[in-house]
Amino acid sequence: MEQSVPDFGPVAVAEFPAVPEISEVPAAGVVDRRTMLSALLIAVCIMAAIFLKCNLGLPDPINDDEFCYLDLVHAYQRGELSTPIQSLHVHLFSWLTRVSDNEVTQVVRGRQVMSFLFLGMCVFQFLIGRHLMGVPGAAFSVLCYLCLSFTVVNGATFRSDTPAAFLSLAAVYLLIVRPLGWPAGLLAGAAMALACLFTIKAGLYLGLLALLLAIRLRTARDRRASLRSLACFAGAFLLAGATGYLWHKASLPQVSATAGGGHVRGAFAAFFSPGDLFYGRYFFLSTLKNDPIIWLLVALGLGVSLADLRGRERPLMGRTAYMPILFLPLLSILFYRNTFPYYYAFMMPPVTLLCGYVFWRLVSALARTEGRLATVVTVGLTLAVFVPSFVLRYPTLLKARLKTTAQRTLVDAVHAIFPEPVPYLDCPHMVGSFPSVASFMGSVAIEHYLQAGRPVLKGILAEKRPVFLLVNRPYLDPEPARRPMGPGRLTLLDEDWEALKSYFIPHWGPIWVVGRRLDLAADRGPQVFDAPVAGTYTLEADGDVQIDGAVYRPGDTVELAREGHVIEPAGPVRRATLRWGDHLWRPIVSPPPRYLCE
Repeated sequence: MEQSVPDFGPVAVAEFPAVPEISEVPAAGVVDRRTMLSALLIAVCIMAAIFLKCNLGLPDPINDDEFCYLDLVHAYQRGELSTPIQSLHVHLFSWLTRVSDNEVTQVVRGRQVMSFLFLGMCVFQFLIGRHLMGVPGAAFSVLCYLCLSFTVVNGATFRSDTPAAFLSLAAVYLLIVRPLGWPAGLLAGAAMALACLFTIKAGLYLGLLALLLAIRLRTARDRRASLRSLACFAGAFLLAGATGYLWHKASLPQVSATAGGGHVRGAFAAFFSPGDLFYGRYFFLSTLKNDPIIWLLVALGLGVSLADLRGRERPLMGRTAYMPILFLPLLSILFYRNTFPYYYAFMMPPVTLLCGYVFWRLVSALARTEGRLATVVTVGLTLAVFVPSFVLRYPTLLKARLKTTAQRTLVDAVHAIFPEPVPYLDCPHMVGSFPSVASFMGSVAIEHYLQAGRPVLKGILAEKRPVFLLVNRPYLDPEPARRPMGPGRLTLLDEDWEALKSYFIPHWGPIWVVGRRLDLAADRGPQVFDAPVAGTYTLEADGDVQIDGAVYRPGDTVELAREGHVIEPAGPVRRATLRWGDHLWRPIVSPPPRYLCE
């Protein structure tokens, strides 16, 4: 009896002379049951992955970059935003400041919007894949992208990466899949320009698109029309980019003459950093460990596509020629410094198309002779990709929500302790509605700061006078006896760390406030001290003290100028603390742990 052949969908195989046909079209009214079940399984896994991603990703702990991304929105509304580079989102998300008083909730609402763009990314990835390899391979590549561990955690986060990847994939779809013409060229150029305004690293997709276009132009029947389309793309890219940049820059109340240029130079310095070759190897090894099946499929997809090209008489004339180029974005991890887990969610949609390619080639080859085995392979690969990603990691992902709750509790406490915005210091600008006195202190900034070897926090404290400190990174913790060191050996210079210790006192968990702790031993006599910030302070002591000639009891408040005060015991007292504010409130609940930012 003749073996039944599953139908994996129609594909224009005329351009794949060296590649076996996927299947024969079944007779009218005949639907292969195994084909239906295989396709249904992939579709169900994709829908389950999207559901679990949205269910687990929205309440996932907020990352440093997300807090900083939201802070730019608040800074824009306060009239303090000064850089027009990579801050276009402040116009799109201005409404976030009104949805809640808690910045964690605001980020979660922003993630909800990003989820729709993330779904759009998956749709464009599928459409591009369907054009290159048919429906089964395209669907399987989407599943592999969704199940990559870094996508599970960092896909659809509140960063510029999500809209930039959506717009970049839209441009690839318009220029590679759609018929070449001026409408596609104009739309693709505008989309890529907007993507680059969101983040400079969208240039990665611009390079990929240029190589893909070179192949398409080589195979185009009407070269003149194709070149007109390319000219429309270039014109729209330059016009939309310049117009968008100038409009955004004009909307900012204060822009220094060098703000944009300095930001661009800093971004490119992070992108092209020869001294940091393969800086993110730890993260790459981590995903190799967590996603071995997906990376094996990527490698096989690259190898099979190259082998297919070698077997062709005219290797650059078919759609198979696109496939090896889709691997090139992965090479950026060799020279791009910031290849943290979130970067993979931005960069991997084109790369995972190689997973779909090898899946399509394998299943189509088996389907010609062993239809049942093709079904077994389809089911096995689908479950091998999906189950470890979501089913086995589900308890760990649920546990991560506890950290989000702690972040929300901390931000609520800040707003309760300080009903009105006051200047503060932390790493990622966790409380965006309050003005932060220092720039974002992420790993790049701290590394450059350590390389320069010049203390800066001491001057910032003296000039900008923050009222409280959020200890959300180890290197900002004034409590240890020795200078603390965070992951990657990130720390502060001794002079800056000592300045933190003398400026802030512990208040509630990660919240430290302005204050002075004074040793009033009898043999020390009167002591001269300065107040870090002028204002009202509450005395905490085990007896009466005399400040500037007036006697104060524990619990009294005293108005202090910034400099030139004298304190001495007015009775048997050994220690005294002057805490900023009039009996500054403390929550009665236990504080959350420190270091709540990733």
